[in-house]
Amino acid sequence: MKSKTMFFGAAATAIALSAATISASPAQALSITPGSLLTIAGNVQANPSNANPTQFVFSTLGGTALKTTIGASSTGSFAGLGGTEPSIQNLSLTPSGVNLFSSGPVTNFITNIGAGISFDLTQFIYDNLASKATFEGFFRSGADSIAAKGGFFTSQLDAANPNTYSASIAAIPTPALLPGLIGLGMGVLRKRKKEMATANAEA
Repeated sequence: MKSKTMFFGAAATAIALSAATISASPAQALSITPGSLLTIAGNVQANPSNANPTQFVFSTLGGTALKTTIGASSTGSFAGLGGTEPSIQNLSLTPSGVNLFSSGPVTNFITNIGAGISFDLTQFIYDNLASKATFEGFFRSGADSIAAKGGFFTSQLDAANPNTYSASIAAIPTPALLPGLIGLGMGVLRKRKKEMATANAEA
């Protein structure tokens, strides 16, 4: 009876430890709050044309710098950065379906966001008929990172090139930490159970 009591006590301790780690880790490991929204706008040129783009030029065009600006509607960790001018890399595109063009991954696709934050692009899919794209990646701040999804829209690339664009990127919660923590908790339980079995055998 005493052995069972000790085992369940250890189980409760391990589960509590895992739960505490789950709740504490996002705050400690991520400097970017899940749900934070970054909005940006600027100018872009589709080379050689929007009908068959092989490149999006965001940075310089004929020696002239194209400006990208963070919007005042940014929220969470990006609130208050409105007017800041981050750097965004030019993007190579390849055909990936009817009217679709894709790119990625690109490390440091967007930099100088503020507070040492950058954005790594993992996938970018552009629909040239709709002049819009969806994309995914990770916000990084030092060694910390959080997954993010975004949308890109420019209404007149088919009529005027270069043209203005707008984009929004939202930091999203990730459950990736959970399986590891559950495994950690079960490992603690197994180890404790083994120790108790050894102690009972010796008694």
